[in-house]
Amino acid sequence: MYSVCITVDGEPEYEACFEITIEPSEAFAVETEVDYSRLEVTLTLTGSEMYEVILNDESRMVSTSEVTLSLTNPVNTLQVSSGRECGYHL
Repeated sequence: MYSVCITVDGEPEYEACFEITIEPSEAFAVETEVDYSRLEVTLTLTGSEMYEVILNDESRMVSTSEVTLSLTNPVNTLQVSSGRECGYHL
């Protein structure tokens, strides 16, 4: 919870104050489950509304919390990003 007050130069009587509560967001996480008999991987995604999923250089945008992808190569490369920046900015 933060207190924020705004003043205006040249207007000594003006001051507007607010109480601001910043709720922590859900952490970005990816859980994977591989079904070797079907050659599929199921991703369970949390922490964002949209995700970019790149499998073997094929990119797709996903807005669901679970997605199942076919594994087509003997060795597959998977990358998932949330579009949210990491870290804190003040």
